[in-house]
Amino acid sequence: MLVYNTDIKDVKSELTVFRLYFLIIIIANPVFSLIFRRFFVESMPQKLVISAIYLAILFLSYKIDFIRRRLFYFFYYLSFLSSFQIGYLLIINNYSPVYYMSLFLFNIWMSLTIRTYTQLLIYQIVSFTVLTVSVLMLPNPFINKPIIIAINTLMHPLLLFVFIIRMQNQEKLDRLLSELNRSNMELKEIVHISSHHLQEPQRMIVSYLQLIERQYKNKIDEKGKEYFGYAVDGAIWMKQLIQDLVTYTNISQQYKNSLTQINGEAILLQVIGSTKATIEQCQAIITHDPLPILMADEKDLTLLLYHLISNSLKFHGQETPQIHISAQNRKQNRKAEWVFSIRDNGIGIAQQHYERIFKIFEKLHPRSEFHGTGIGLPICRKIVERYRGEIWIESEEGKGSTFFFTIPIQ
Repeated sequence: MLVYNTDIKDVKSELTVFRLYFLIIIIANPVFSLIFRRFFVESMPQKLVISAIYLAILFLSYKIDFIRRRLFYFFYYLSFLSSFQIGYLLIINNYSPVYYMSLFLFNIWMSLTIRTYTQLLIYQIVSFTVLTVSVLMLPNPFINKPIIIAINTLMHPLLLFVFIIRMQNQEKLDRLLSELNRSNMELKEIVHISSHHLQEPQRMIVSYLQLIERQYKNKIDEKGKEYFGYAVDGAIWMKQLIQDLVTYTNISQQYKNSLTQINGEAILLQVIGSTKATIEQCQAIITHDPLPILMADEKDLTLLLYHLISNSLKFHGQETPQIHISAQNRKQNRKAEWVFSIRDNGIGIAQQHYERIFKIFEKLHPRSEFHGTGIGLPICRKIVERYRGEIWIESEEGKGSTFFFTIPIQ
């Protein structure tokens, strides 16, 4: 069924209106039967009239923009039941059973798969063409009225049952979606408020620890200074952890409105500039191929490149770190996308950990060896999934790693 919004009250209101329309159609169906019956046994001009009426229904269902929201199901089920009326006459008069079954299955399939106005338009045009040809080719029949009544009696409860079940399922889906959206908003609000309240005592802890260290440095032995260093490092780590967690929860799944044309190479140079101190400290060599201009959110690509390059700078071996960034245009299964790669010569990762490193708070090494919050790569995955892309790693222990991620070409 088509869904115009996710508000539960609106959905219930529309459901009531649609059921009322459907009830009107069922009550009026005997009248439709008599009208079809009369036109089908008369001359060709009258057959053309009924085709014109059907075309008028098609036209009106798309031109009345102001009220088409409410008329949509009315016109859809009117044409749907009209198809059955013609089908009844075809099979009663020994018309091809294969043709009738094809028509029947076609209508059932379309009624269960239509989701948009465009799909409905295609269905209406095809159905109109098929039914018009049927009307023009139909011989003057002998109508067995009891059979028509029997078929109507059996068919309408089935159609009504299918319609109501689908609407009820849609109600449940809308309700779950609304609850999920509300829960996500509450979670983001909780994280935002918590981070604000947590960072304030964290700043106080760091400030007073540093103050004590300065005021009493001559009275504290080397062991005490070491302990103070651990305490300050822990507080700073907690601050970074809070900031990364806020970044992770603030990544929205809705990105269409924030897409702009951005220069990938310019963003890469900004990221390299922001990590200049770390690059100089470990004497890393960073090279790159020309990067494309693409449709994306500038903050998203900046975060992606920052975390992936920082990851390569962090997990380097004894050799001078070498990092290479590139991007290629790839077309696969009618889908065009940019495939970015960040290759390094670092310590590498065992294959059994490929999936684990993208889970939040998962770390393969203790903090004493490599600092980090365990949120950087999960942030990267969440951003890429926001664009309906993919992110993965190819690596070998002791021989470096290559991270890949894709961004669809808009």
